[in-house]
Amino acid sequence: MTARSLLLCCGAFVALGAASVTATSATTTTVPAIDNAAPAFPGSVREVSELVVEADETLRFKGPVEFRVAGEVRIDGMIVVDGVELSGRPNLTIRALGPITVSKGATLQTLSHGPGAHGGAIRLFSPATIDLHGALVPSAGNDGRTVGQHGGDGGSIEIEAPIIRTSLERIEASSGGLGAAAGNGGDGGSVRTAGAILWQGDENLLTTTLVAGHGADGGDGSASATTVELRSGGNAGDGGDAEADDWRLPDWLDELAFIEDEDAVRRLSSDTLDGERGGPGQPGKPGEHGAHAISGHGGNGGQGLDALPLVNTDGEYAGVLPAGTGGNGGHAGFARGARGGAGGSGGSTTSLDNANPMFGMPGGRGGDGGAGGSARSGNGGDGGLGGRYPDLEILPAHLRGRTAHDGHGGHGAQAMGGHGGHGGHAGHGFGQAASGGAGGSGGVSIVGTSGLSGEERRNAERAAAARDRRPANPGHDGHNGHEGRSFGERPAN
Repeated sequence: MTARSLLLCCGAFVALGAASVTATSATTTTVPAIDNAAPAFPGSVREVSELVVEADETLRFKGPVEFRVAGEVRIDGMIVVDGVELSGRPNLTIRALGPITVSKGATLQTLSHGPGAHGGAIRLFSPATIDLHGALVPSAGNDGRTVGQHGGDGGSIEIEAPIIRTSLERIEASSGGLGAAAGNGGDGGSVRTAGAILWQGDENLLTTTLVAGHGADGGDGSASATTVELRSGGNAGDGGDAEADDWRLPDWLDELAFIEDEDAVRRLSSDTLDGERGGPGQPGKPGEHGAHAISGHGGNGGQGLDALPLVNTDGEYAGVLPAGTGGNGGHAGFARGARGGAGGSGGSTTSLDNANPMFGMPGGRGGDGGAGGSARSGNGGDGGLGGRYPDLEILPAHLRGRTAHDGHGGHGAQAMGGHGGHGGHAGHGFGQAASGGAGGSGGVSIVGTSGLSGEERRNAERAAAARDRRPANPGHDGHNGHEGRSFGERPAN
């Protein structure tokens, strides 16, 4: 189904103006303005045989939409999911049994409306391949506006296929919205991939990077409030996770008849990362490098307000507006880099087929294993300070000089670098034995630090405050390939 046929089947057709997307560099993509002439269809689940959006077409939907496609998907133009205020997340989901292609110049975008609205996720699922070269723009969570209103969560990205080919330098989720006064901050959006990520961009970069959104700060207590709840700082949002994982057969494919060998389908993702075997006497190809992952920081907790004594017209004590507690800092997101592929085996030259021109020569060197992707987790946010009660005789004795509870600092998160790929084995040959390939280096892990609690923030020796660090988990280096076996000197002709 093309965008134009979808318009026709829904009883409306409008000539759509071209919405060009200009890629100014490998790192910067200009997202086009939304084509407001395009009709906006209500969001729903739509089952179609194919989905094709041409370069001059824009599909717009009001509310979340899910495409279930029996065939292939090709997007050269634009799909926009426009959120409806207070109606949930404006998610865009495409589940296809065939390959999915998002071309360079194409755009998938979600929009959120209204204070505190959540960002919309972009989700692509296929048991075949996904080619990803256009812009993915999940909306951020919107800030809260009225007292006590929470910020919205950031939009996430999920991509699942045995083979994911991309030229995007960064696959990036969005951040959460700020809490209004006494409101909690929104969580950052996460980025998750499942499948072998094959790099097709700038050869100097080697691979892509998954980047999660940051958690937002909680709002400070409201000065106009009279309750301790609204005079307290809001809790901060947690940072989003960034995870590159192997592909697994999803639940929604379990009953499809065309998948006869589930294990073979699962192996497809693993084998694709590995380098190819070299021809006779030729070196093996290197393994693919694993994708990097950067998770989001947690936001900072909001500040509790100081207590405010009340007096009547005669100057007598008439109560107190309570001190607010500090909001908790947000936890950092988890980061996992992708593993590197194994190097291909070198080609052997021991075939007795004399038509082989490499017969009798040394075997090929094993290919080098790909490096595991690095992982860097965000930092936990600081806890907010609790408000104070002034040391005044007008106050009851048990309140004088007292401090309300401070917020806890958010935890730093674990980071797991991807394992390096094993070096390829050398091919068997004659003469000097060939060497095996070098194992790929394990991905570097950089763990985030925990945020400071309100009590620690009060400490003048901030640098000496204890920081709870979680253990780093760097990926293992790949093993070197075995040396090739030599069968002696080259046979005489």
